[in-house]
Amino acid sequence: MSDEIKWQSPSMEGKWRDGKGILNLRHIEYYGKEWIDLRIMNVDNTPPNYTRHGIRLTLEQAEELLPIIRQMIADMKDKRESDERKDSEHTAR
Repeated sequence: MSDEIKWQSPSMEGKWRDGKGILNLRHIEYYGKEWIDLRIMNVDNTPPNYTRHGIRLTLEQAEELLPIIRQMIADMKDKRESDERKDSEHTAR
């Protein structure tokens, strides 16, 4: 697997939050195929190692997923904005 990390962010999920795990997005070759790999790295271990918590996508899967993720993000932002408006209306009363 390649060690070139394209994106990195602290994990917010369960046992991996609080600095125990880092999400890494990489382009890897695995079993002779090219993959997009999004995986949690356990930083508590010495040396840190990748966990089985993650996914591998083919290029085609990632291309199919992109517009869906964009729509999900837009929907989540709309919901958050709506919820914030409702909260501010209730506190203003």
